[in-house]
Parts: sequence; structure tokens; C-alpha cells
Amino acid sequence: MKIEKPNLVFSGKLIPLKNVDKIICHHPAHQSWDINDIHKYHRDSKGWSGIGYNYFVTLDGRIQEARGRYQGAHTLGGWNTKSLGVSFQGNFEIQEMTDEQVAAGGQLIASLIKNEGLGINDVVGHGDLWATACPGKNFRMTALKNAILAELNPATKKESVKMLLKRGDRAEDVKKLQENLNKLGHNVGTVDGIFGRRTENAVKSFQRATGIAVDGIAGPQTFAKITALTRQAVVKKESVIFTLGGRKYKIEEI
Repeated sequence: MKIEKPNLVFSGKLIPLKNVDKIICHHPAHQSWDINDIHKYHRDSKGWSGIGYNYFVTLDGRIQEARGRYQGAHTLGGWNTKSLGVSFQGNFEIQEMTDEQVAAGGQLIASLIKNEGLGINDVVGHGDLWATACPGKNFRMTALKNAILAELNPATKKESVKMLLKRGDRAEDVKKLQENLNKLGHNVGTVDGIFGRRTENAVKSFQRATGIAVDGIAGPQTFAKITALTRQAVVKKESVIFTLGGRKYKIEEI
């Protein structure tokens, strides 16, 4: 993985991050701005030291260092001192995130997860922490997390596409998840392949019942538990009926 280091000149001294608790995904909400455009806007118009993000991923999949491992200016609520902000070029309210961005973002964030000792659930969108539409309704968070998991677990790369499902997803894998949750007594309502509020609540119920961290996201650990329990639930019964003393008896073999 190559990380480009553009020659960005900051107007003030940057403060190193002491610890990182989250990796926060953003978009600049502009269709074409590159890292230099954002740097200039944040520094000269916003009055900040310079670009507020820590890393930037271009539409064609190039990874660029912005602030690096220094405190950013990308999220309110005190998160700038304990997070890394990764921005993806584009406006994902009206544009589609490219496959190149998903692949590059997967490589970058997997590396950051390893370096900071984090997990997949520590990767969030800006809107998960603050009242904002960022990173946009077309941001492919599920695909990105799948790409991250594939980088973290190369041996299961082929299976990773169905190892992370969350609210808003629509797929056959969601339908299968719903069917299994219903079988296990965690009611999702209609099995329609849409990961909505009821499915999320059912996932949380299952996670709570099985001792998994309750986040409403069906990830590798949740799927592993579901697979194990559904296998146990599939019990094949064979019956033998015999007569003794004029009475019929049935023996079931499990």
C-alpha cells in the first residue's frame, strides 16, 4: 500500500494524537475537490491550520496523507483528539463511491486498525457521532467494511462479502439472516431482505442472548454464533414403531 504525501503547508503547529479510539469516515461534499482544494479551503476560508482530515482517498483509489497521526478538525463532540478522520473524494449525496475508493479505503483502514489496536466496529461514519448527513447516503459503508475485513482476514477473503450486514442493507444475505433469526426465536417480522429497524433489534436481541457485544451489526462473530445454533436446531428424527402386549410404542432417534 502506497500513501502519497502531498506538500501541504499548515499555518500552525499540529498536535500529535495520544490515542485513537475511532476511525471516522467522511466526504468533503464536493464533487471534484482534491486534497489541495480542501486544504486551501480549510486553511484560508475556515481559518484552521489546514485540511482537517487525517487521510484522503481519491476517486481513482490513491491514498494521501493529510494531517497523518495528528489531531484533526473533522468531527465535533471532542472526537478530534481521539480519532482519525478518513475522507473520500466526492459528494456522496449525489455521486456514487467508486470501487477503487472502496478497495483503497479497505487497505488504508485495515492498516490503521492494526496500528491502533482497534476493531471493525470502531470504524464509523461522521453521522454516527454527530447530527450530519456526512458521509452521504451513497457512501458504501458495508462494502468498505467488507473490504477492511478481507484485508484483515485474507484467508476468508472470498467469504467476507457476506460477513457484515447492518441497517440499510438490502440483499439476499439479509433475507437469509432474517430467516435464521426467526428460527432462533428473535423475530424480525417480514422476511424481505431489507435490514430495517426490526431486523436490527432482532440482531441486538440475539447478541444480548448469546453474550456478543450488542451493536445491531451482523458481523463475523454474530454469523458464527448463528451458524452454530442453527446447526444445533436442525435435528433429524427417525421413528420406529413397535407393538408390545397389544400396545403401540414409538421410539425416536435423535
